[in-house]
Amino acid sequence: MIDGLKYKFIDTDGIRLLPKEFDIQRLFQNEIISGKSIDEILNYWNSFYSNYHNNIDIKLLKRLYVYDLVRVYSWLTLVSNDIKRVDKERQTKQLNLYQESILEDKHEKVLKIIK
Repeated sequence: MIDGLKYKFIDTDGIRLLPKEFDIQRLFQNEIISGKSIDEILNYWNSFYSNYHNNIDIKLLKRLYVYDLVRVYSWLTLVSNDIKRVDKERQTKQLNLYQESILEDKHEKVLKIIK
């Protein structure tokens, strides 16, 4: 949402109380998983950061990024191996996207970009 000249997050997915850095890092993970190049992600970060730089705890953002990457990857691994799951195919595709992005060191590169 844009309020005047400021951007504000409204999180309706899984409604929970977490620092805004959690949502921000999820945006970056989604950009990586969707196949964006490092240059595209750098441009995305620069435009995002220019609007939010005074309000982002970079250290917290990076920690949450790593924790959530491990959490999501672990969860996808579990659900992709659950033969009773109705959405197993979709979850397996997501797991494959995460595996590719990890093998290509995209997450490490993004974490170095975020300063």
